[in-house]
Amino acid sequence: MKKLSLVLVALLFVTMSFAQKAAVKDAASNLKKGKLDKAKESIELAIKDPTTSSDAKTWLTRGNIYLDIHSSPLPMYKSLAPNALDLAKESLIKAKELDSKGELKEDLQKATANLVSGLYNAGADFYQAKNYAEAAKSFEGTYMLNKELGKIDTASIFNAGLSSELAKDEAGAIKYYSLLVDLKYPQAPVFSSLAVMLINQGKFEDAKVVVAKGKAQFPDNFDMLIAETNIYLKSGQTEKALEALETAVKKDTTNQTIYFAVGANYNILANDATKPVDFRTACYAKAEKAYLKALTIKPDYFDATYNLGALYVNKASAVIEEANKLDLKETAKYDKLKADADNILKLALPYLEKAHQLEPKDMSTLTALKEIYTRLQMADKAKTTNDEIQNAKN
Repeated sequence: MKKLSLVLVALLFVTMSFAQKAAVKDAASNLKKGKLDKAKESIELAIKDPTTSSDAKTWLTRGNIYLDIHSSPLPMYKSLAPNALDLAKESLIKAKELDSKGELKEDLQKATANLVSGLYNAGADFYQAKNYAEAAKSFEGTYMLNKELGKIDTASIFNAGLSSELAKDEAGAIKYYSLLVDLKYPQAPVFSSLAVMLINQGKFEDAKVVVAKGKAQFPDNFDMLIAETNIYLKSGQTEKALEALETAVKKDTTNQTIYFAVGANYNILANDATKPVDFRTACYAKAEKAYLKALTIKPDYFDATYNLGALYVNKASAVIEEANKLDLKETAKYDKLKADADNILKLALPYLEKAHQLEPKDMSTLTALKEIYTRLQMADKAKTTNDEIQNAKN
């Protein structure tokens, strides 16, 4: 009886094993016929059984089934697995692990190439739909698979970086752009974008390394110069920033943002009480000149318009402060300084009024205008501006 029992058990095992191998064959057959629902049903049975789940061919078949489900134009098949590409990827990785002798190498490479194409196209679709986080994942998957195939896919790395940047994932963008920098990617904006992100994170030394590499690869590139300037600006090295900006101005005399940056930095130095008076006076004049140049290029440039008005207001405030320090007996000198301050405020007024036209709800502009109107005894305008401020607050 024992022998009979053993024979029956062995026979049962052979029968079950045959049944599961038949399931793999059925899956492959239905895949060829385009019957993807039946192919999926059969292959899912096969991967649950130890006799076939350890076979590389089972997983290769499963990968190809899910690739076809993903690319199928028929909703009835498409809906079988919304995450078909992920399942295909999982299956092909498993197949590669089990194919220790490389018997399925060519078939795996073909399937992987199809997966790469599917992932890239999925990334493009996610990107078009502005689902940048998912786009980044798809492009990363494309890059990683190509890497396994021995290919350096810089297009996918770039797309992964750009998608991460648009998804506000700075860590991801830095990761991918850094790869491109190491690969000497032939596009300067990658270097400058990476530098800006590193600057934003306070990683100034890392940013300097990136800019140095960018300047070596693109010696005459304007973006590299601006990136270098930003490092100095953000790290508080105003005078070095100005040196770089002066160089930038020589390279591009039609860029209003450079002149604005020059003006803003001379403005900082003009307000630096630790600097000599003559130096600060010279910086004030250079700031004024730079802002005026920016407005010559772009008359409706709000930032330059407001800053020029603010430059005059700050100058007037300094004169008033000087007047207030005088001895009460120095009436004539006080009146002279007060008149000077009022004249400087009159210089500020048209620029701040223009800034108000450009940005009617900007509170800084409204507050400055109210103070000037009050100071110059323009009561009606002061009241109107005060009403605007109250309305803006409500």
